[in-house]
Amino acid sequence: MSLSSMIREREFEFGSLRNEKPNGSIGEHRMITAIPNLQNEINFLQEELNQLEQLAESSIVCK
Repeated sequence: MSLSSMIREREFEFGSLRNEKPNGSIGEHRMITAIPNLQNEINFLQEELNQLEQLAESSIVCK
């Protein structure tokens, strides 16, 4: 799954969570299940950033 598709998926999920109740609050269970998902997402993105930092600079042709 590409990073952009993951971001779009998360925007959709959290947009639907935000609009779940008229007062803007979400259920406790949904919040509890969303936290580990967010932590996994953070870990994935951190690993990806670490890999990008280790890449050599691109050639002049690529720039």
